[in-house]
Amino acid sequence: GSRGERHAGADVFARMSLGEKILANLITPETTLFRFSEGELEALDREILPGLRGRTAEILIVPPRPLPPGPVNGDPLAKICPRGKRVMVLSRLSGEKNITSAIDAFQKHIQPSVPDAHLILVGDGPDRTRLEGYAKGDPRIHFVGHVDNPQVHAHLVYADLFLYTSLSETHGLVVEEAKRGGLPIVAFDDRRGVAQQVTAANCGILVEPGETDGLGRAAVKLLNDEPLRREMGRRAKEHQALDSRPVQVFFPDLFL
Repeated sequence: GSRGERHAGADVFARMSLGEKILANLITPETTLFRFSEGELEALDREILPGLRGRTAEILIVPPRPLPPGPVNGDPLAKICPRGKRVMVLSRLSGEKNITSAIDAFQKHIQPSVPDAHLILVGDGPDRTRLEGYAKGDPRIHFVGHVDNPQVHAHLVYADLFLYTSLSETHGLVVEEAKRGGLPIVAFDDRRGVAQQVTAANCGILVEPGETDGLGRAAVKLLNDEPLRREMGRRAKEHQALDSRPVQVFFPDLFL
């Protein structure tokens, strides 16, 4: 058990699961940003408990980046492509993000089935030049580059579908931002954090990891079914609004 705990409220500490306490012991002693899903916590309980005793950490659970004040003014993608079939990727352009799977799914499945679809990649990184070459100058694939935080939400609000291909995340903050923007999500089923983010809100479609064919087919299904797309987007936004409460907890000397 724990002793001498100081925290944001006794009720908060009581609700913290064993997995959260385990993860707190992994980060010592710095403050670290984390959010947790049931899938992550189950894995932590199962895989990481041994050897994590008598260590301390401070943990801060936070929502995604704050929204800019006021309403979204104007469509930042208006000069790139028309609305209706915009497939959004918001990511650092680096190898672990698996962006080539998004390009493959778009070129092999989405574009042939939905000719007016566009793939919009927001973000920058060391792999940008390589990825631009991989896309082979496709006029329906747009590399927007870095976008300042106040404009990120606007780009999401004016998209139609969010495509998420990374398998390296414990919890996808950009997935939460896509949900906040009211976007349905197509993603690989990592059976951990991202999968839980999608299934908890019933706001998208998960496919087997690495199955770019399935990723493309799922995207086509949503692009061609506007009522379903809008309903999933509504669920995403409602769930994210309920699931963004910042909490700070301190765990001294756990598992002694």
